[in-house]
Amino acid sequence: MDPITKYKNYDFLTDENWTAYISNKFPAPTRSQLEKIRRKWYQSNIDPSFDVKFDVGSNDLPKEEVHKSDDQKEEPISEENQSKSAMKEDIKEEKKHQNDEKTELKPKEKPTKGVSSSSQEHQHNANCSHSHSAAPPKDSNTPSMMTNVLFTVEGFLKFFFLLSIVLSSDFSTSVALAICVLALIRQCKRPRWNKEYAEKLIYNEYFHNIWYIVPFFLFPRQQNFIYFAPLAIHAWIGLCEYINLKSEILMKIFKGPVDKTRKNRGYLMSLKQKIEIFMLFNLVIMIFFSQSNLLIVILYSNYLRIKYVVNRNLMMAFSEIDVWIRNRIVRESSPRIVKWIYSKICAFCSYMVTPTNLKKNEEKKDEKKEETKSS
Repeated sequence: MDPITKYKNYDFLTDENWTAYISNKFPAPTRSQLEKIRRKWYQSNIDPSFDVKFDVGSNDLPKEEVHKSDDQKEEPISEENQSKSAMKEDIKEEKKHQNDEKTELKPKEKPTKGVSSSSQEHQHNANCSHSHSAAPPKDSNTPSMMTNVLFTVEGFLKFFFLLSIVLSSDFSTSVALAICVLALIRQCKRPRWNKEYAEKLIYNEYFHNIWYIVPFFLFPRQQNFIYFAPLAIHAWIGLCEYINLKSEILMKIFKGPVDKTRKNRGYLMSLKQKIEIFMLFNLVIMIFFSQSNLLIVILYSNYLRIKYVVNRNLMMAFSEIDVWIRNRIVRESSPRIVKWIYSKICAFCSYMVTPTNLKKNEEKKDEKKEETKSS
């Protein structure tokens, strides 16, 4: 299956990474802008070999756009909309006539010095024949050979990482770091010291994995099965995407697991975030058994704090865990001490992720309330 048909069949509605990315765009892009943004995102996150400038027809839209267009067709067209569309068509026809007149006037102009009219006609005919017969020029946004090579190396490293966790985890962390670096080069391109590149890094899951690894890289004794679980889930998702895009032979062999993983990608990414949250509680509990220390808890909690602000999946995971605790543990029939402890934990967590400006405003409001009460 070629990259264009894969793009047409790709279901953007079930991809939480895409929905999180497009929801952060403000103001909301138009339909034409949305198509360009979707193609660039698909090239940088799903298929590096995808050409972002292929011709679009009515049947060339991805599933998300096809649903939108069908919904628009069902709506009745008012007389005002018909008149507006007719006015737009008239304006387009006038512009076409003006462009045709300009092109007709161009051959009548005097040729430049040193170039004869016959040579211009010959060159024009050659260009016309070349445009019909030759392939379109290569786009600058298409991935280079080096990008494809890095993507292949990244796929093999993901397989080796999953294998190393089972056999020997001595070099697994180093392999995971190499995978994250290669993925950042593939998705965010060459490092640049500007705001746009920084935004790409902040919202990239592989960049978050690097900061996830840092505390455990400093304290290798804390590297256990729970620590490797989020990295293994992300590596498995990436390996399935690589098999789907680059290896037809492996796709025929592992078609069932690959398709199941791609369909449940949102669930797996949510599970990855929940395991990362559980890892914090594990580190705190292990302090009482002398299996952890306060420094790694501080480093890891700050990692979760920063990621909560920029990662929608982690935010949703926290809310799901909160709902589960309120339905199973902290209920109306629970003791008051349990409710009080959990309320203090929630207040502390919300305070940690609240921006400093909002904290100052809340403190000022509290001071005003105290002043009004005292007066």
